Amino acid sequence: MNISPSTVLFNDLIALDKVDFKTDKIFKSNTRYDGYVQILDIAGNVMKIKGNTFNFTTLKSPPTADVSVQLSKNFTQADMRITVSNPDGMEETTYRYYVYDRNGNLLSVSTNNGQGTLEEGVNSVTLRNLYAEELYTVVVYADYRAVTGEMVYDYQMDSHEFITYDVSR
Repeated sequence: MNISPSTVLFNDLIALDKVDFKTDKIFKSNTRYDGYVQILDIAGNVMKIKGNTFNFTTLKSPPTADVSVQLSKNFTQADMRITVSNPDGMEETTYRYYVYDRNGNLLSVSTNNGQGTLEEGVNSVTLRNLYAEELYTVVVYADYRAVTGEMVYDYQMDSHEFITYDVSR
């Protein structure tokens, strides 16, 4: 029996449970793609095979946030603007922020169940009792499910540092 290299490769391909596909293309999130596999014989003719179609759906993009801070002229207050978006509609999404001082001490926190609730869209938050000439860090997180019934992801959406004014200004 004479076995050609293409027969060996074809038989190896059939024996696989999966075939990895790599591309440099960027796929859009939360989108279904359909495709097919063609196998050519040694002469370049398309071989007829069954089960050569496939499809997949890309995961949804996680929510995003943008933090901006406007310092108050009274030196002990800052107005934060936290813009949250969930373009792919992740399910069971909750948002929260934490404010830390330069030593990593937690100064303020919010959750969807407490005061200072973050919602999708623009959120205004006022930070009070800040120290002058101090470095603060605001970190915004989302908890979400990429797939219904799957695990909950804890995702840091944004981080922003700011320094309050010097009292002598």
